[in-house]
Amino acid sequence: MLENGGNAVLSGKIELGDDDSFAQFLARPRSIPIRYLKLNSDGGRVSVAAQIALNVRRAGISTIVDASTSRCESACTLIFAGGVRRFYLNARGVVDGIGPGMGIAFHRGNDLNVTGMGKKEDPSVTQRMISTFQSMGMPAAEKFVMMAGVEDLYRISAKSALESRVATSLTAP
Repeated sequence: MLENGGNAVLSGKIELGDDDSFAQFLARPRSIPIRYLKLNSDGGRVSVAAQIALNVRRAGISTIVDASTSRCESACTLIFAGGVRRFYLNARGVVDGIGPGMGIAFHRGNDLNVTGMGKKEDPSVTQRMISTFQSMGMPAAEKFVMMAGVEDLYRISAKSALESRVATSLTAP
């Protein structure tokens, strides 16, 4: 976690305990409240990301993914969903489909929380992801989750993100 004024950056793998660290980060006294959280993560623990998403929403923070410099994959998409406004920037070059790249990407849930490996599909984890997306007002994300397997990533274009309400804006705040 980095912070500059009302902006924060969350980057790296989402691991056990990060939800507690994020809650402590938000609870710190500051003269300017955090208004924007920029994300750059290839994912990690779904249960942890779902709790961070709840804290983001409760704090009234907007989330940002800038596809020219960062990615928000797997469990990171849950944190993105937590934003009261969700900005998907510089994603004109991102195309819908499975493959490597930058920007926002989804896949089905896996057994990472159980085995630490994340190689086997776990329908309960997929359901946890879908429930989190629904509770955050992003129900169309379910279709993107289901378009990939456990190890594939389904990236979404700016157009798809806006039309499906995964993103609420394609322009910077």
